[in-house]
Amino acid sequence: MYRVGIGQDSHPFDNGKPLVLGGLAIFKNNGLKANSDGDVILHSICNALSSAIGGDSLGTWADEMRSRGITDSKEYLEEIMKKINNKK
Repeated sequence: MYRVGIGQDSHPFDNGKPLVLGGLAIFKNNGLKANSDGDVILHSICNALSSAIGGDSLGTWADEMRSRGITDSKEYLEEIMKKINNKK
């Protein structure tokens, strides 16, 4: 069986942060306003993967991670991969 998920994410610009896309810092001071690094590419991927397994959106479970100081979206991707592996 194939599973399909759709993911979307958006944030307004914030000139005080680096722009992070796909886990890479692209620009030093033209980032996105977010509680995390604001990486809309990884956030969208996380939302799509979570959607494919019938899970909650990134904001639902990433808030708990952010409360522990985790703001790197690559760690959010690792977390959703754990959730996928637990579904098998």
